[in-house]
Amino acid sequence: MVVWMSAPEQETIASGYAFGISEADASGNPIGEPAYQYYYSYGKMLGSSPTAFELSFTVDQTLAKGHIMSFIVIVGSTSQGWQFQVYFDSADLNSFAALPVIAGVIPEFTQIGAVASMAVALVFTCVIARRRT
Repeated sequence: MVVWMSAPEQETIASGYAFGISEADASGNPIGEPAYQYYYSYGKMLGSSPTAFELSFTVDQTLAKGHIMSFIVIVGSTSQGWQFQVYFDSADLNSFAALPVIAGVIPEFTQIGAVASMAVALVFTCVIARRRT
């Protein structure tokens, strides 16, 4: 995930951020545990101008029909009232998640017996035809 963030000039002892992906039902209720990654350090991590932050993590999940994928961004610091801004839906500061997915659904093969029978019959037909020649 790549997320553009900034914070006004305000010092803090420590700060951090977390990005995650979670499955939710059609009503938006979370299902299962989210996949996430985080980063934190001493001092202020976010600059006063928007900067792209990136975290990578592995997700191996199939969504149920009608469910949605929600993206999570959490930012925090040790200073009370510390403010920050996350940029979404911006033409020049495009926050996004890159998801390598299969282009289409691959159905399960339910007629394996019929195909196996046809393959055996085809092999025998080829063997018999070859013996004749």
